[in-house]
Amino acid sequence: MTRAGANWTGSRPGTGGRNARSALALLDAAVYTRSLHEDDPFVRLLVEAGCFGPEGDGDFSPTDRVAKVVRFWESGEPWQLLMAIRFALQGALT
Repeated sequence: MTRAGANWTGSRPGTGGRNARSALALLDAAVYTRSLHEDDPFVRLLVEAGCFGPEGDGDFSPTDRVAKVVRFWESGEPWQLLMAIRFALQGALT
């Protein structure tokens, strides 16, 4: 996850600051993911789901399911957002 993902969220129209809160949560999650190893199961799941492009080395570009999770996320710890994304992805991959 990168700042590009947060910029993607923050640049979308919204009401009541929801997009700003979602963008901040995504930034927090991006910082958190930097502490994870490349072979972390969550990182592999994001790559397999195509969230970083077909080769897995592009900018964060969420699937529709992930975008919906991020769009409506307003509070919680970074790992909680990542788990919500993981569950959304697992539903898409099964």
